[in-house]
Amino acid sequence: ETATRITHWAIEDWLHAVQRKHNLSNKTCGHLKQLMGRIYKFAAHRDLIPDLNPAKKVEWSMQSDYTAIVVTPEQAKAIFDQLEQPVNTLVLLLACTGLRCSEALGLKWQDIDTKAQAIFVRRSWTMDREGRPKSKASKAPVACISGLSAHLSAWRAESIYPADSDWVFPSHKTKGRTPRSGSTLSADHIKAAAIRAGVIKAADKRPFGTHNFRHSLATSLISWGVDFKTVQGTLRHANPQTTLGIYTQVVDANKLAAQGMMW
Repeated sequence: ETATRITHWAIEDWLHAVQRKHNLSNKTCGHLKQLMGRIYKFAAHRDLIPDLNPAKKVEWSMQSDYTAIVVTPEQAKAIFDQLEQPVNTLVLLLACTGLRCSEALGLKWQDIDTKAQAIFVRRSWTMDREGRPKSKASKAPVACISGLSAHLSAWRAESIYPADSDWVFPSHKTKGRTPRSGSTLSADHIKAAAIRAGVIKAADKRPFGTHNFRHSLATSLISWGVDFKTVQGTLRHANPQTTLGIYTQVVDANKLAAQGMMW
């Protein structure tokens, strides 16, 4: 009975309160709204409540005002130089391929085919759980040039878990049974390395971690004039609008640079 008395404006007020209390993004709160909508839909389907769904009337934007910190290839190399194995190899992998951190952590040695110069995304690792790739497009093979293969092979020779079925980036805490934690890598290693390299300032409170390399690769490719479809294929975006959002940002920057040439 309580569920049937909840109004859409009460849900909106609750989302705003949760967002302020936990400093959540619009997108995260939007997912909460969608989850609530699915719960109402399921309850109505099972005849537990009347066919009503106040979450449908909730107005909530999924847009975020967050702009990712973009690093140049030179800055990525500077961060790489501040790190030790295997985190530096992980950073190189992310910077060169645009893999999501969950996809990189989900890699096993058998997924890397150096002869075919390809990396196969067969699983993901997030929230300490193994899962499927994000989408059908995410399963597309990822290019792996010889220089990157050499770094990966060097790490495999050094790793105490080099078997085909072993994780590429194993956790020593679990004795190789699971990959390392993505959140710990960003918080304890990558952002600190970026500060030491002078890429970001210590006082900068903006998030900086593994995802910044994916966004940076996209930005670099677009600014170098790589065509839209190749960028989308490289990042394996299921929705071209995701690529287009990055594309628009860089185009605007290029327009300013072009105008500056005439100043």
